[in-house]
Amino acid sequence: MPVDSFAVFLRGHDVSFSPAEIERELSSMWKPVSEKVDTGEESGSVSRVVLGSLIWAGPEHAIERVRNTIAKLVPKYPCRLFLLEFRENQEGGGIQAAVNAQCFRPQPGGQPVCCEVISLTFGPEGARHVRGCVTPLLIGDLQTVLWDNFGEARPEGAESLDGEAERIIHQAARWKHPARGLERSLHSAVPAFDLAWFRLTPVREQVTAFFDDPHASFSLEGIRRVRVQTLGNVSDSALPEVMGALFVGWLGTRLGWEVATPHRSGFRYRSGDGHVLIEFDTMPAKGRDFLTQLGRIEMEHQSGERFHLTLNQEGGGMDLWLGEGHEGPPQRRLILSELGEADALGLALNTPWSAEPFRGAARLAVPLLEYYHPDAEAP
Repeated sequence: MPVDSFAVFLRGHDVSFSPAEIERELSSMWKPVSEKVDTGEESGSVSRVVLGSLIWAGPEHAIERVRNTIAKLVPKYPCRLFLLEFRENQEGGGIQAAVNAQCFRPQPGGQPVCCEVISLTFGPEGARHVRGCVTPLLIGDLQTVLWDNFGEARPEGAESLDGEAERIIHQAARWKHPARGLERSLHSAVPAFDLAWFRLTPVREQVTAFFDDPHASFSLEGIRRVRVQTLGNVSDSALPEVMGALFVGWLGTRLGWEVATPHRSGFRYRSGDGHVLIEFDTMPAKGRDFLTQLGRIEMEHQSGERFHLTLNQEGGGMDLWLGEGHEGPPQRRLILSELGEADALGLALNTPWSAEPFRGAARLAVPLLEYYHPDAEAP
């Protein structure tokens, strides 16, 4: 059943920063409400649903994009949400706080279900108090996930949030040097992932299922060349390149590849019986609103056999076939696409994940990303 999603403020307003005052205001929001909500309907009582704590922390220029993602996320994963916005030029340099509710209807005409939103805005002097502001408001028996969107410019004091989370989500695609952003996840004391890893989940699962099928006629062992085509002009970040590098890194961990020195013909990995050449290129996309980041992945076996995986730009599906080209009918069709940012974040929050598969893929992806995408201007 489609979710009727909307944002609504229930007694929400700016408050003086005090954990006790914020908790009092949050508690008051869950009392029966008789006022009209934005839809013009009587809200009656609302249901409070909190499945965990999500902390988003990042710069001022990213807040609108994040709010749009959150609006799509909370109907599927209601949580106590912290929006920690850092403003270098905030007048007074202190801390501003506000509380409200993000609400949705599980079914048309049904009772609204709401989660809690705590917005904290930090000026240059307030940033060092981040941990002291957030820690008293965390819910002890529920998991906390930190969504770190700082990039290279992490303000003083923000690193103290790492120890408050069970899991950290980075976005290397929004770094000026995306390979460094991906590498940060490898050195985290807390299990850390990149959001691009979760966007690739359906691709990894379907490719795994195909090659684990004992009746598949194509073997990944003995691959000598992998070509990854990403879609240009579809993103204001390095997301296509990060996703492509993580896919290759994941494939390499499955096949036992090791990083080799760059070759004049391109980047190479060492396999058990030779080398694997990796090629990246960009093909034009038909519009900036198209969500798919990867266009096509081709793998060539030492026997000359080829495997093609193409993401359909129009339908969001994926064609998979074996053979010399794509003129003939596909041997097997996989109806899937990459996950959008909100769905990927929900998957990251709502599923227990081991960090080791991601770490293995990232270790192989970092040097590949450095080779093909050494520098990118973050938005």
